Amino acid sequence: MHNASPRRAAVVLLAPWAFVAVFGGLWLGVVVPRALEGQPALVCVALLAGLALACFVAAAVTFSRDVLTGRWPRG
Repeated sequence: MHNASPRRAAVVLLAPWAFVAVFGGLWLGVVVPRALEGQPALVCVALLAGLALACFVAAAVTFSRDVLTGRWPRG
């Protein structure tokens, strides 16, 4: 965090992780229980949403690494 204050970095880090938390909660609370009913279309939707969640987590990890190593935000 060479370029930003710790408070600013924390606020910037909160955005992707808050999104991941909300998306993950909705996925676990709404999509997965319906998929467990066994309808093939719902299972496919749950798998696709799970893949999207995995991509969002990977992006949040990468973004967090960039923020913590001082590559973003500038200013």
